[in-house]
Amino acid sequence: LRKTLIARARIEGFLLDDHESEFETAKAELFSWYKRGLLETREDVSEGIQAVPDAFVRMLKGENFGKQLIKL
Repeated sequence: LRKTLIARARIEGFLLDDHESEFETAKAELFSWYKRGLLETREDVSEGIQAVPDAFVRMLKGENFGKQLIKL
């Protein structure tokens, strides 16, 4: 805590609802970036219904990358 105070760090909450007026503009810009290949999507795909429990636990632990999907 002392190091945080010395560094003058601050913690500030961020709520999406505070920026609701910017959603449509941001969505359009992000989609444009995606179409132009400027955004990379990542998927962590597990196969079969039997993989659901392990994939879910990995997701909760932060051990997956990108969007966690199950291919059935």
